[in-house]
Amino acid sequence: MNKNDRLTFEIERMSSDFSGIAVHHGRVTFIPFTLPGEKVLGHVLSVKKRHAFAKALEIVNPSLERTYPVCAHFEKCGGCSCQHITYEATLRYKQQAVRDYFERIAKLSVTVLPVIAADKPFGYRNKTSMPVSQDKNGKLYAGFYAPRSHRLIKVKDCPISMAQSITLSNRVLSWANECGLSAYDENTGQGLLRHIVTRVNQKGESMLTLVINGQKLPHQDRLLENLADFERLVSVNLSINQDKGNVILGNESENIWGQCHLKEQLLGINFRLSPHSFFQVNTLQAERLFSAALEMSGVTKNDIVADIYCGTGTLSLLFAPYAKEVVGIEIVPSAVEDAKKNAINNQIDNAKFFTGAAEELLPAMVKGGFRPSIVLLDPPRKGVDTKVLDAVIASDANKIVYISCYPATQARDCAYLAKHGFSPTMCQPVDMFPQTEHVECVTLMSRVEK
Repeated sequence: MNKNDRLTFEIERMSSDFSGIAVHHGRVTFIPFTLPGEKVLGHVLSVKKRHAFAKALEIVNPSLERTYPVCAHFEKCGGCSCQHITYEATLRYKQQAVRDYFERIAKLSVTVLPVIAADKPFGYRNKTSMPVSQDKNGKLYAGFYAPRSHRLIKVKDCPISMAQSITLSNRVLSWANECGLSAYDENTGQGLLRHIVTRVNQKGESMLTLVINGQKLPHQDRLLENLADFERLVSVNLSINQDKGNVILGNESENIWGQCHLKEQLLGINFRLSPHSFFQVNTLQAERLFSAALEMSGVTKNDIVADIYCGTGTLSLLFAPYAKEVVGIEIVPSAVEDAKKNAINNQIDNAKFFTGAAEELLPAMVKGGFRPSIVLLDPPRKGVDTKVLDAVIASDANKIVYISCYPATQARDCAYLAKHGFSPTMCQPVDMFPQTEHVECVTLMSRVEK
């Protein structure tokens, strides 16, 4: 096999990122947008020592699980990876991927339940962050990056996002082009408008945040005039980000119109969300995810619950009515302030929140006598810091409810916990991100020895 060869491949199985896998003369070959059982004509793009990558030129024998993508940008845009697969099949592949992570990475036998399906496989994303660029004529456009690159694909519609998000983003672009604004160039560090960030709640109310490479927004009054008739827009904000790099929001923000926060409700608890607040992008599936976490935990009024990486207190406040006390730890100060105010607004008085890095704060608290009986872990994609895991092991916690958006790091962390007295009971995947390879998992670990 050589680069630029045209070969016929038989797809045998699916990778975790939803690329088809073929084995050609002993070399594993990854071919995106193909399905197990298909015969494809492929163009070899690169050849490594043990594996290769190819592009499908023709699907010779299509699978019965193949369907027609809804989005015109599919395959070009890096946002979705499985619109070419029937929804039922994606759920099955995701369940198998989670099972493979636990077996291959963690060497653990875990009961992986069927993935909880979404009622709305499209139009579910309540938050959209669109980078801004400009064409050779100087006209601004927004979109999403191509797979594994920073090449921006111009997008005027996104079927997985809530409709208001794209309409609002397009309205901003019209204003920006009318006023002659420049787009940020990550190579030179020049240009003003970096990202258009929109967030929509279940009532259809929206928050707009413009990320700019500067201290002031030119033609701000004209923007607000143009948005005056936008239905159910309740908040407009600026985020000042003058740092190089790919972090979207800056540390400094300013509300320029309307409310400072967007209000949302989850399982009967009211939340206020600031531009920096982390909140699950699929509200309906988040309710199912957190309901599963509550049920798995078996929490009672005798339990002290530690919520690590608590964000704006979503899990903390959902657990608080059923627990003796909940203690949340979060590194982002604005998120902690939101969590405290969310507790007050919901008249919850048995939840406390602390600002600090979990790997520093939790070990100190455990050393000082803090003894939770249940620990909630909901870390970023990179997983849980070993210092946090060691502190959990040293505590009196009998149960760990671990929520993760990346099963690979969750499996790694569960393997570490399994070596130190905990055993995985079950894993419940939830399809939080339909049309993508991503899946959210909630896994219960129970202590078997101290």
